Formats: sequence, C-alpha cells, structure tokens
Amino acid sequence: MSDQNSENEVDDLVYSEDGETFYEYEGIVPYLEFPDGDTQEIYQGTKHPFTNSRFMDAESIIEDARDKAWDLAGEFSEGYLENIPKEKVDELDKLLADWFDTNVGQPDFYSVKNIKKITIHKEDVQS
Repeated sequence: MSDQNSENEVDDLVYSEDGETFYEYEGIVPYLEFPDGDTQEIYQGTKHPFTNSRFMDAESIIEDARDKAWDLAGEFSEGYLENIPKEKVDELDKLLADWFDTNVGQPDFYSVKNIKKITIHKEDVQS
C-alpha cells in the first residue's frame, strides 16, 4: 500500500519553467532546452484538485434568492429565507455537491502547492 501512495504522490507532481503555469511531466520536461549546459532549473509543485463544492454553497444561493426577492418585492420580502436551521443549510450543500458530482463530474483544473525549484539534468530527459 505504501508503494501506491508514493506512486500517487508522483502522479500529483507538476512542473513549470516560470513558477506560474504548471504542466504534467510529459507536457514540459521532455521539451526543456538546456542553453547553459547540462542542467536546467525549473519549478516542481504538488497538484491539488478543486472540487465542485469549492465554488458553490447553500449560503450563497440563499443570499442570492434574498437579493432577488428584495429587488422584486422590496421591504415586503424582509425575513424571506431567514432563520433556516444550519442542518438544513448543510443538507442543501450536500444536495448541490451530489448533483454536480453526479451530473458534471469534478473540475479538471487544480491549484499548485509546495512549489520548489529543482534541477533537471539533460541526460535524465528522454527525447
């Protein structure tokens, strides 16, 4: 099992020449140029995928509905969707996440953490 964990860690590594835009190993390392000799410094980081729930939540939906109600009904909408129990808000969060996970899957983009400079040796890069 520890072999699988270390393999997953390797799969989660991404690389960059500028420290800003990261790619999988195959998308950058084989194409590196070595203008100053046999080594090239690049950046390596760990890929951290986003999940749908990162971009939406029940509180935002409830707040948006309150704002729309206010726009349409003004002060008559005061109190609309207030005092919703936390467990019901949590239930809506779960429903949203489940629906998106089932119907559209997880995002295919990610953030990068644990960024560090590494040295790539020309002889280690397969052409």
